[in-house]
Amino acid sequence: MATDPWELASGARKQGERKKSLRVAGVQPNAVHTLIKLHNWRSRAIYIYHLLERQMKRIDKPTEEQWMHFSSLGVAIPYPSKDAPATDVDGWITYGQKQATQLGLEVRDPNTTNRNVGNPMNFLRISDSVSAGSTEDRFSTSVSLLRNAVGHTTFLNGLDNHWRRHETRENSVMPQSWCWLFCWAMTGDGSASARNESRKAFDTIFNCQNFDLISVDSPKHFGLRELRYAWERSTEDVEQELMLIIQDMA
Repeated sequence: MATDPWELASGARKQGERKKSLRVAGVQPNAVHTLIKLHNWRSRAIYIYHLLERQMKRIDKPTEEQWMHFSSLGVAIPYPSKDAPATDVDGWITYGQKQATQLGLEVRDPNTTNRNVGNPMNFLRISDSVSAGSTEDRFSTSVSLLRNAVGHTTFLNGLDNHWRRHETRENSVMPQSWCWLFCWAMTGDGSASARNESRKAFDTIFNCQNFDLISVDSPKHFGLRELRYAWERSTEDVEQELMLIIQDMA
């Protein structure tokens, strides 16, 4: 009997089959916390990146059962055209977070419940208490509050340029403005008095005092510093990235 070369090669990879693929997965509905990177070489490997803890685990030479299990978890996402080493943990985590957001999935700790009830951008909303007793709207009142609250010259010179009314959300500020004031509340541009004044103003405007949840030298703070001047980017894009950065600030 003639030998069927196709059947003889049953264990080989089909031409056109992707050697690398990606998936995002979690344990809660509409939420993910891991990126799964599958290398389908002759010697297979599976990389699992934790999107919140920014760590990576690797399974070398997984069994067929392990391969099928991880290959079916979550949702498949596009593999980037520009590849990167599997050891680039921060790069792959950032990519996974952005892809999850584009799919409408929340990046969330599996041990917590969804804290973003209702509008996820409510943290940009100016507190009702800001305009109490004032005839001005909340944004105009917030401008006056900041002028009177923070005395740092650099802050005051940048106020008109960086503190902007949200283009679509009522009684809210632009995400870049939120980042700008938060960074002042973090560092005060090297001035302790400016930092304390900015913190009090931030708390009054947004009813929030979670400054200690982000350290000055953390990647999250660096991310906020980048976003505060990202006026060339779309508002939706900045909001999505900001949500990923501050999602642990409940």
